[in-house]
Amino acid sequence: MAGGSAATTAQARPGLLLAAETRLGKSTSTSALAVHRALTRPGAVVVAIAPTQRQAVEIVAKGREHLRGLGIKPVRDAQTTLVVPGGGRVVALPGTAGSVRGYAASLVLIDEAAWVAADCWTAVRPMVAATNGDIIALSTPNGQSGEFWRAWDGAAGSWWKVRVPWHESGRLSRQVIEEERATLSADRFAAEYECEFTTSSTSIIRPEWIETAVATPVSDAQRAMADRLAEIMGQAA
Repeated sequence: MAGGSAATTAQARPGLLLAAETRLGKSTSTSALAVHRALTRPGAVVVAIAPTQRQAVEIVAKGREHLRGLGIKPVRDAQTTLVVPGGGRVVALPGTAGSVRGYAASLVLIDEAAWVAADCWTAVRPMVAATNGDIIALSTPNGQSGEFWRAWDGAAGSWWKVRVPWHESGRLSRQVIEEERATLSADRFAAEYECEFTTSSTSIIRPEWIETAVATPVSDAQRAMADRLAEIMGQAA
């Protein structure tokens, strides 16, 4: 991850918070970590949660592409579940408490976490309690409200915190940024591209509109971020 961000803070579990600019391809990077966990820990369960089922399924789809790139054939390949040799699996679930209860997970990924409901966040913690597993919540900030903000602000326990604004991601040109700055309000630009938790609660860009990784090659910056995530979680173990 370019720059390494001065906002990275060593904390105790329960996990990692990643606040990143909207076009970084967060799901692509974390899907690589999901596949890595499933492959290297036989029988491990990785649960990918997002505000909608469609978004969660994207992590599984990207994980499938990573396996193809490694020349590994899944043992089971379904829309919402990916089982790899050794029995590890990646499961996609929508961000509702009823959907996620009952799983014991080695790793939980919460995509676009700023838009996931509070009751889902509450249901996630027991999923990793028995396994001593990890939680990674990644999102573009969406104001100073909700569980992602409370976790980042420190009111919801201690987390590792990583911020990746546009100038550290290496993906966007100055021209694109200036066009976005001219289009969005100051608050929304600060949230979407500078990863600031602004006081505005009105979101112009909703997560269900974002298809950042569809037919998009994995960039060096994304690979570096996935490596850095793996490094951080290894240090927290």
